[in-house]
Amino acid sequence: MSCTGNKSTIASSGFFCRRVFLFRKRIFTARSATFAFLKPPAPAKLFNVFQRSAGLQPKCLRIMNMLMRNLIFAALLFVSGLFCSQKKGKIIKIKDGDTVVILLPGNMEQTLRLAEVDCPEDSQAFGKAARQFTADQVFGKTVIYYSTGKDRYGREVAGVFYDQDKYLSREIVKAGFGWWYFKASKNTELQKLQDEARAQKLGLWADKKPLSPWDFRKNNKKKSSSKSEKKSSSKSQTSKSLFINRNKLFSA
Repeated sequence: MSCTGNKSTIASSGFFCRRVFLFRKRIFTARSATFAFLKPPAPAKLFNVFQRSAGLQPKCLRIMNMLMRNLIFAALLFVSGLFCSQKKGKIIKIKDGDTVVILLPGNMEQTLRLAEVDCPEDSQAFGKAARQFTADQVFGKTVIYYSTGKDRYGREVAGVFYDQDKYLSREIVKAGFGWWYFKASKNTELQKLQDEARAQKLGLWADKKPLSPWDFRKNNKKKSSSKSEKKSSSKSQTSKSLFINRNKLFSA
């Protein structure tokens, strides 16, 4: 399935969001260390120079320094939260190779579009095999996912992790049941895994002429548009012939 819209992506590695989350978690316990870079190399000398030039009291300087640290701390938390948010739930349905349904706390269901990968459509060669592979990996399991945005269909685009450290999109590409979606990903590791799967003729790469899902959808769109054009032209010809026959009838 296509992953367009906001074009949100997981950054250079599939594990980026997981690392950001760990950083966000640890920042609370390492606050003083995080802002160690704010301390000047010669605090006494710089403090005196700044005090004389600005005419400020030591208490004012301490307040300013504290406010600066708090502002940077808040900014870091905001940025880490902006990149991704971690959620946990159970996979209860596999729609296709790259789309799953997760059950969240409160019996809420959420459709997830896997980030960085594009699997064959169900009506396409290896489409059902891709769906079965995804089901074998995560169906019925409790997973952690990191949301990176929404696609044009309103689905949550997410990186899904299971069995502790396995990244689902990575496993799909590695097994040859999905294409690296380079249009919305900078994760070149997936490109390497795709090349290895192609070389070993794994999954869909066993096909002599594998067709990418986006080309498959494009071809289907062209076919449907040509069919609709033919229908409209046939309708117009039918109405035209009816109009001519009616005129002949009145003239007679």
